[in-house]
Amino acid sequence: MGLAWEQSGKGEVPMTLADVQEIALQLGYVKEGVAATKPLGARVTMGPFFDQYGVKAFSNFKKKFYAETLVPIAPGGTPMAAKTTVRPRNPSPR
Repeated sequence: MGLAWEQSGKGEVPMTLADVQEIALQLGYVKEGVAATKPLGARVTMGPFFDQYGVKAFSNFKKKFYAETLVPIAPGGTPMAAKTTVRPRNPSPR
């Protein structure tokens, strides 16, 4: 069974690095000049794919996929905004 975007944000689902490499490849994250006969890991470029989702590694992508509804982002698309924690300002003394 492959990974589907509709599964994102719905908790943990079975996911392997190869599953994520496959969806990245389908979106166009392809290494130029690498033959289609090469293994999947040699044909797909994961760094730019992960950058689009504001993560740097498979483990962080998994966490984000489990917790948030994600949409496919092709190369050159608009990256997801990184979530930031906003801390309340300390009130100024009066």
